[in-house]
Amino acid sequence: MRPSPSPQIRRVVGPGVAAAVLLVVFGAVVTVGRWYATMVVDEDRFVAEASVVLRSEPARRNLASEIVDRIVAVEPAFAIVRAPAESAIAGVLASPVFEPLAEFAARSLHRVLLEADGSAVVIDLEPWRDDILAPLGAVAPELADAVPDSVFAPVVLVEANRLPRPPDLAGLVVVAWIGLVAAVVVLGSVARRSPPSAVVAVGVGMLGSGVVALTVSGRIGGSAVAAFGDGGPQEVAQMLVERLVAPLRSWSLVEVAVGGVVVLAGVVWLLRTPDAMEEGEHPPPSS
Repeated sequence: MRPSPSPQIRRVVGPGVAAAVLLVVFGAVVTVGRWYATMVVDEDRFVAEASVVLRSEPARRNLASEIVDRIVAVEPAFAIVRAPAESAIAGVLASPVFEPLAEFAARSLHRVLLEADGSAVVIDLEPWRDDILAPLGAVAPELADAVPDSVFAPVVLVEANRLPRPPDLAGLVVVAWIGLVAAVVVLGSVARRSPPSAVVAVGVGMLGSGVVALTVSGRIGGSAVAAFGDGGPQEVAQMLVERLVAPLRSWSLVEVAVGGVVVLAGVVWLLRTPDAMEEGEHPPPSS
């Protein structure tokens, strides 16, 4: 039967647990806050990621379908060539000429998301009327000539007052950094009495912080996706959420992996440390 832990080890259990809890809670806040500032608040990064999604094939096909729906609504005969018309429009939307269209929509989405001013997020098609009609003319020239200007009215991605107001994490992150400093102070006292115990506490803190952040990453974006229209727009919104959240998941998984390794190393070190060692003594050097 293994002897009970030494008094030295028992004296650091409380501070070690406290340090680990502080690291879990405040470490997760810092991780999520860093991701939020980098991927959501930073306009250039958000626009770059959102533009990639808005130029993707699903987004282009969704926009092409919306345009053809409008044409069919005013020219029912156009339904005969619906499939080739959608393919033709989606193909032309892939042209570099339309990159500013995606970027403008992405910047509008970022502004509405962060400022929560209640305005709608739209894609203005009017400047691209001739470019969009060009492939339609090849599919059905007589029908393309009859397409009214109303077909190229702005396409609404998000209706007014639908996006949820995002949280302001700046103040919370500051508090979290203060909490991490407190955790380091506690860890210092643990390390002076039992360095292996401090290592275990650090590992548990990292592992727990990563698990919490990973859990949070799975709950991000649900209400925002619901603000988009049913069907295609929500599919595009979900793609955007996944793209934005991917770095948070990666960082969290790294924390979990590194934390697990640190815990294992600390436990091995702890088991190799003589339990009979009294405070202030050091294990004899190995021969």
